[in-house]
Amino acid sequence: MPIDWSFLSQFKPYQLNDYPPGAVRLDLNESPYPPPHEVVIAILEEARKANRYPEPRLYSELQEAIAEYVGVEPYEVVVVAGGDSGIERLFILPTKNDRNLVLLEPSFSMFNFYAKLFSWNVRRVPIRECGNEWCVPSKLLLDAASDASMVVVDQPNNPTGSALLSIDVLEETARKTSLLVIDEAYHEFYGKSHVNLLAEGNVVLIRTFSKAFSLAGLRLGYLIAPRHIANSLRALLPPFNVARTSLAAGLAALRLKEYSRRIVDAIIRERERLRKALSSRGMKPYRSYTNFLLVNTRIEGIAERLAKKKVYVRKVPFGSTWMRITTGTPSDTELLLQALDQITKATQLRTS
Repeated sequence: MPIDWSFLSQFKPYQLNDYPPGAVRLDLNESPYPPPHEVVIAILEEARKANRYPEPRLYSELQEAIAEYVGVEPYEVVVVAGGDSGIERLFILPTKNDRNLVLLEPSFSMFNFYAKLFSWNVRRVPIRECGNEWCVPSKLLLDAASDASMVVVDQPNNPTGSALLSIDVLEETARKTSLLVIDEAYHEFYGKSHVNLLAEGNVVLIRTFSKAFSLAGLRLGYLIAPRHIANSLRALLPPFNVARTSLAAGLAALRLKEYSRRIVDAIIRERERLRKALSSRGMKPYRSYTNFLLVNTRIEGIAERLAKKKVYVRKVPFGSTWMRITTGTPSDTELLLQALDQITKATQLRTS
């Protein structure tokens, strides 16, 4: 019997911008700062050995360095080729129950992608606006979790930047579901972690080197999980799943944690400067615990209009007046604000 490939029609290629010269890239939540010189040297040294697959010791050395950084045992760390790769493995873990998944709405787009790809039954818990932040109705989440095989939350949340859930609600969620996955991609900006929840025995944390460590282009991440789950996840990984240059970069970056802390501090300061500037222009930027801001500009088609001025921000599922802005350098901020002022002036002229 022929295979029915019609289900693939629901998937579309991920749309990326092909930036023109001079573009301001504020759409992918990358670090605006390059990695330090020592990390670049480590990458180059390993690139000389690109004809060889990475040795196991590179994985184990990075695993140990991450464990020390997080405060867990090395066997609780699973190194993966970017956080997305770790998410994919979580969606193919064997489950005791039906594939019932609970997701926050909205949340990181790759959760939805893998839920579709692996045919999970998704129940969505909508987040709601709570003043200058966003929150989750805890009763809705806990009710949904009670018959779920997996609950996935991003804390802080993407695209809102809010820390949606208290530790008490997360603990109760873990007790109700088979597996609780917490995406901590913005942990270094938030300043808090949920490592203590590993004691529940069914909690997995996702982290990345893409943000605070300025290594988005090398695709390096890791999962933190109780030993039995970590072993299962490692069994699902192909050999040599992370490039040797990425492994070396991660090791070097962890030896230079002070550089990462300085980057985080600089981004937070610039994020707050941008937030005040947007507020003074009558827009509504929400409080953020990440390297980006969610903003309601009240200007229709704002993302498209900024792109025409070579300033790229991310569309979000709240309407065309909204945008998610990655915090850039001070000069990036100035170019963004200049473009916004020009758009605002043009809008006012048209409506006057």
